[in-house]
Amino acid sequence: MIKSLSSLLVVGWVWAWAQAEACDPPCSIGLKNELFKLHKLEVTAHLQKPLPLSVRGVHRREITINKLTGTGADGGTLFAYQGAVEIGTPPQPMSVLFDTGSSQLWVQTTTTTGDINRNGRRFDPAKSSTFQATSQQADPIEYVDGTSVQGIFVKDTVAINTLSVPNLQFEAATSIKSPNQNTSDMDGIMGMSFSLPTTAGGTASPTWWERVVSANQVTSPVFGYYIDSTNQNGGLTLGGVDAARFTGGLTWLPVAGSGPNGKEPFVFWQSLMTAVSFPGSSRTISLPSNFATVFDTGTSLAVLPVQTADQINSMLNLQRVSNSPPFLYATACPGGKIPSGFPDIKFEFTGGHFVTISPQDYLFMQPTDIAGVTACVSGFAGQDIHGGSTTSRPGQAQPLLPSAIFGNVFLRAFYTVFDSANKQIGVAAAIRDPNVRSNLTAVPPGNGVLGTGSSNSAASTVQYKTVLFGVLTVVASFIVI
Repeated sequence: MIKSLSSLLVVGWVWAWAQAEACDPPCSIGLKNELFKLHKLEVTAHLQKPLPLSVRGVHRREITINKLTGTGADGGTLFAYQGAVEIGTPPQPMSVLFDTGSSQLWVQTTTTTGDINRNGRRFDPAKSSTFQATSQQADPIEYVDGTSVQGIFVKDTVAINTLSVPNLQFEAATSIKSPNQNTSDMDGIMGMSFSLPTTAGGTASPTWWERVVSANQVTSPVFGYYIDSTNQNGGLTLGGVDAARFTGGLTWLPVAGSGPNGKEPFVFWQSLMTAVSFPGSSRTISLPSNFATVFDTGTSLAVLPVQTADQINSMLNLQRVSNSPPFLYATACPGGKIPSGFPDIKFEFTGGHFVTISPQDYLFMQPTDIAGVTACVSGFAGQDIHGGSTTSRPGQAQPLLPSAIFGNVFLRAFYTVFDSANKQIGVAAAIRDPNVRSNLTAVPPGNGVLGTGSSNSAASTVQYKTVLFGVLTVVASFIVI
């Protein structure tokens, strides 16, 4: 999820390679998405309804899709994946969404007003001997989907698998307001982006992942992410990659900083996208300069500026089926199957890198308001968010803000690696077979790891050309909504 940011200060740090004992080979945890299972059952049940005689042969421009399962109209959590963390002493298990679009860990507690998961777990500070209260209020967190969280900073031990961080500062939610109240399976969100300051000019409070890396608890300062073909399960590898989950080499996209012209500080896992094209066709969509695209495991759909989303979906012959942003696009798909004729889509990034995604990955099924008729819904939604580089006063350029978000409907086509030391994002064609046997391996400093999966089950493609990266220290102040 992209969250609100203010008074931003990020300080670069350098990773020193060292052998670790706590998580060597890399640790891996499973991710779950129970809502997609319900969604699949709803689609199947809808297809079994008899088609009314009056609408047989319905034209693709005469449909209205039902609201997406458990998400409200915007598809907020259809592709949302949670995993297990433990907080406190003795450890209390919690289910959190691992979010590369934000940096803060927060959880609902026994004293939280409102909730994001009424049937979920709530952290109980009174039952932890290592809990430390503070009087410091956390800045309100605002997410693109309308969810807002208010809370207070606390400290306690937070562990994932064998990786344990004592005295981690995180947010105990005092109030949660969500348009999708009680429809989620998560008890909180674990931010996996870069650390932010708590106050203007203050010292950045390291994230859980940064604490793990700085303590040399992992051999490689990277984590890998995948979603299998059921769309109900996935995995997170900490301190390396699961080489069985991708084929070929990783394409490394340089992370663009959030300072002017993409310089530091690093805030989001974002890279600069330059164009969108359709292989086998001369059709190309040129993008503005500084079109920063966030690779966001905490967002369900891919969110693009309305103009860009309109262009892409128009070329796919899809129509708008929602009246307010984020705009969704769809067409009727008889029998619940994606018809032939939809093209692959190629996304080009700075440095000559590109990734290609197939219709099986950028489309998903959704019941319509007509019995027995399903729609193919585009994963590319339209909503304008802050982005680009402008000038707030003469001679002063604003930081580079995200223009687009590639959420899980896009990421599921790839095995994605987030490299904290080199500030780069690795992508490779995913092996999505749910029965693959793991091959956990560290990533050497040269990033020369190759996937060991079979290319027969990988539909998407990537290409590697060059990577540039560096570490600087810059101060910036801005807000992303």
